Amino acid sequence: MVVSGSIHELLNKLEKHEIELILTDQTAQRNERSSWFSQLIDEQDVCLVAPGPRKWRRKFRFPQDLEGMRIVLPTADNNLRGAFDAMLERAGIRTNVVAEVEDMAMLRLVARESDALALVPRVVVADELKSRTLVEVFTVPGLREAFYAITPRRKYPNRFVKMLLDLGK
Repeated sequence: MVVSGSIHELLNKLEKHEIELILTDQTAQRNERSSWFSQLIDEQDVCLVAPGPRKWRRKFRFPQDLEGMRIVLPTADNNLRGAFDAMLERAGIRTNVVAEVEDMAMLRLVARESDALALVPRVVVADELKSRTLVEVFTVPGLREAFYAITPRRKYPNRFVKMLLDLGK
């Protein structure tokens, strides 16, 4: 069974042994009461994408060319968004944010249908990049999306979860 929810809801389910594994883009902070472990399982490049191969044939200068540019971004509570906003702030660049999207699947759809750039992990739009529905305009240096597996501390860990996590090694 696959369950979605906020990190707090999922950690609560993990503690109650209602689920065996959380796959997320954020680590879960531990304290003396926590009964879980966060394990980094992968990192992916983050890029700016645009619909089709239109005007992006010229060399893109980052971050200068973002000045005033229409852009679709993850919401402010997303780790990528905070890091990206800080990069632009340091450079004195102001964009025209046309949409803020919480869910990566929805961000992918908005990126395809808008006439704006979109900030996404490359893995999220891999199929669109391959089909050229979207084109990669620029890979953002120093910005990576991290993916974590959060598992409960158990005397006898779930062998299937262990096998799944070992596949990525």
